[in-house]
Amino acid sequence: MSEQATSRPMSPTAIAVADAARLLSAAGGYSVTPEQIQADIDAGAPTNADGTINLVQYAAWLVLDMSRLAERDRSPCDRGEAAAICQGPVKEMSDRGD
Repeated sequence: MSEQATSRPMSPTAIAVADAARLLSAAGGYSVTPEQIQADIDAGAPTNADGTINLVQYAAWLVLDMSRLAERDRSPCDRGEAAAICQGPVKEMSDRGD
């Protein structure tokens, strides 16, 4: 009779970094390493007191981090800032008939 390996169930609210990397790699179709997750933790991604991560909180942090990067990369005109600078020359040209 062969011995089957028993695995303990993983909790999405308290998963070890290495397990999270394996799970995210399998689900996402591309490789996620524990080092990548650790870099996110070092950059401020939330962790539980025991060092595990909550996948829902981690995913929310990633989305927020991506939106911050996207916002930083947008020009002031795209963000609706500095309207006088962005629209000024166009308005002046249209007023002159250019």
